[in-house]
Amino acid sequence: LCSIGHDAYIIDYRPDYLLKEYSLFPTINKKKYKLSVSILLFIRDLFFLPIRSLRYIRFNAFIKKYLRLRSINLYDKNHDYDVFVFGGDQIWNPKITKGLDKVYCGDFPAAEDVILVSYAASVGSLKNLNEEQKEYLISRLRKFNNVSVREKGVADFLYKCGIKVQ
Repeated sequence: LCSIGHDAYIIDYRPDYLLKEYSLFPTINKKKYKLSVSILLFIRDLFFLPIRSLRYIRFNAFIKKYLRLRSINLYDKNHDYDVFVFGGDQIWNPKITKGLDKVYCGDFPAAEDVILVSYAASVGSLKNLNEEQKEYLISRLRKFNNVSVREKGVADFLYKCGIKVQ
């Protein structure tokens, strides 16, 4: 987008559920495991620390070098954005986003009165969505100006629901 003259940024949105997954030490749910299992998981994490450290360093170096990040208050409607583009791998997969993430569905105040576009967004599989999640996603996508998805089955489903898919 920048190469064709647009002033484009990537919103620096990093929810806790993703940060924890890619941190150097993943959080161990103490309520879920007995102490002995928690200790074994900690030892496993220590074993993989060099690999996780390298991934962490490289990932952050890539972000700093290639991505034009910008912070935004998602609750503030006073901003200078004309369009929000939502896209990428599995942004609508509730198994990854711990339920449908409202931000990835354009459901936040700063997205009101702005053009909403999805580009190659992914659910993974319709099987990942329960009926309530399907209804919510459809209701949100009706507010989008353009929708494109990765999976043909999802595109067909949305088309049957009256959503034009590119």
